Amino acid sequence: MTPSITKGIIDGYKEGVITSTTVLMNSPYAKESLEAVKDLNIGVGVHLNVTFLKPLTQGKSFLIDNRFKKPHEYDHINIDAEELYEEWKAQIDAFIKMTGHKPTHLDAHHNIQDYYPDVYRRLSRKYDLPVRKLNHVINDYEPVPVIHFKDDLCHIEDFAKICESHTGTIEIMTHSGYCDDELEKLSSYSTGREEELSFWKDPLVKEYLNNNNIKLISFKDIKISPHED
Repeated sequence: MTPSITKGIIDGYKEGVITSTTVLMNSPYAKESLEAVKDLNIGVGVHLNVTFLKPLTQGKSFLIDNRFKKPHEYDHINIDAEELYEEWKAQIDAFIKMTGHKPTHLDAHHNIQDYYPDVYRRLSRKYDLPVRKLNHVINDYEPVPVIHFKDDLCHIEDFAKICESHTGTIEIMTHSGYCDDELEKLSSYSTGREEELSFWKDPLVKEYLNNNNIKLISFKDIKISPHED
């Protein structure tokens, strides 16, 4: 979203435990963000978007004044599925063109994929990519529970409870980054990002993971399962 968020994610990777991120491909900062992480072993996916900034295509069902409609401007998120497919495909293709390779995975801004699981699944199949799985969106990769990191989960005790209540692979979704004037103009969630980032850089977190033999992975490590048509 902003260079300050990109820097925060990179610091969270280098100094903490962040392993994966996604890029808004319609952002003016997409190219420089991808350049900034190209030599890191962080998983980089595409943050599919239909509610923020300008689209890459001209789908009428999500366009107003040459920009994406905002969530409250949609009529029950009434988007043409084929137009959405073409827009999200364009965002993925833009990533591939800029990097020369596929993203590691897909997720979506404002979790709008929950409204369009068929489009989401179709893109997962086309590009052979795992997707963030919310509200039982189905794809062909190992299902991974998603926990949303929130303000009330900012203590090591809460983190330990999350880890100890699950077996296998889990994803903890976080909005980490540094706050600046640009971010405050774009997002209602600003200073909280720094609090999240501070938590993931806390040595106690890494110590807990090491002491409990919990392995950090990224979406590059998620395995494909047999198709379930």
